[in-house]
Amino acid sequence: MTGFLILDDSVHTKPKGRKVGGLGRHYAGSEKRVVYGHCLFTGLCVLLGRRCPLEPQLYRQRAVCEGEGVPFRSKVDLAVEAMEHFQPVPGTHTHLLIDSRELRKSCS
Repeated sequence: MTGFLILDDSVHTKPKGRKVGGLGRHYAGSEKRVVYGHCLFTGLCVLLGRRCPLEPQLYRQRAVCEGEGVPFRSKVDLAVEAMEHFQPVPGTHTHLLIDSRELRKSCS
C-alpha cells in the first residue's frame, strides 16, 4: 500500500489590524513578493484516498523569535520534526513530497 506525506509552508498576509504574535516579513510565492503576515508549516498524510492533516506549526524568523523570547526553528527543523514524529500505517510504503531545495539537500 502506498501513502504520501506532503510537507509545505504557506504564507498568510496580515496587511493591517491588531498586531498578533509571530508576525514577520515572508516571501509569498503566490504574490511574487515579500508580505507581512504569518507563515504556517503544514503537512498532509494521504492514504487510500483519505487525507489526514498534521498539526500546523507557526514558522517564525530568527529576529521574531528573539523579540518574542521563543526558540528559533528553521523550516528545515520543522520538516525534520514532522518526519520524525510521523508514524505511517503498518504495511505502507510512504513517499515524501516536498518543494524545498534546501530541505531535499538536508534529507539526502
